[in-house]
Amino acid sequence: MPYDSHVLLIRPYKCLNKYIEIFINGIEGQAQINRSKGAKTTKQTELGVDKTKNLLIPLPPLNEQQRIVDKVNQLLPQISKL
Repeated sequence: MPYDSHVLLIRPYKCLNKYIEIFINGIEGQAQINRSKGAKTTKQTELGVDKTKNLLIPLPPLNEQQRIVDKVNQLLPQISKL
């Protein structure tokens, strides 16, 4: 069966998808991704399963994750106006 090696599905366990998205798109998440880039000859980042498993994502309790998500969602419209 053919598959695309450029697509990776992450199924977080005991964490909020939106929280993971916020972290990965944030400064520290991007720094970790940049340090572990696989493709050196193109601008496209290839992480793969092994490198993705090695990302260190801080996981506060679910209620704190939700608080962070809510705060980011509250601030994003204000930031986009700048």
